[in-house]
Amino acid sequence: CSSGALIAADLGNGIELRVDSKLKPGESRRGEVTIANVGPLPALLLLHEEEAASHPEDEAIALGIDELADHEQRRIHLGRVGSVPKEGLELGRFLAGESRTYRFTVLRSRGVEARAFSTRARYRWRAAHPRAER
Repeated sequence: CSSGALIAADLGNGIELRVDSKLKPGESRRGEVTIANVGPLPALLLLHEEEAASHPEDEAIALGIDELADHEQRRIHLGRVGSVPKEGLELGRFLAGESRTYRFTVLRSRGVEARAFSTRARYRWRAAHPRAER
């Protein structure tokens, strides 16, 4: 990837994120993915991070995940690649047929030395039964 970062929506229910040394200190890259509930019932969707790895491990790549809607954005997560909680991030309740767009942004910290590195992770969404409404 010549840009230094690749956000590929090549998975059936997720995306793969790869960042390499071509992403210079202070640079960022972003990509968007739209998620839809194609089932007949409402679903609570969770976003899980899998197979997160950085080489060397101390390389600081920031990850921001935002939900985009009607010229607004809502921050879902901000941290390092690999910092999504094991229980996942709750994306909310999706009605049958509802879709939402999410922006994934990666940023290499300013002031880090220029050295070879790579970071990768997979992000998958899973449906859970919505909580009973009270």
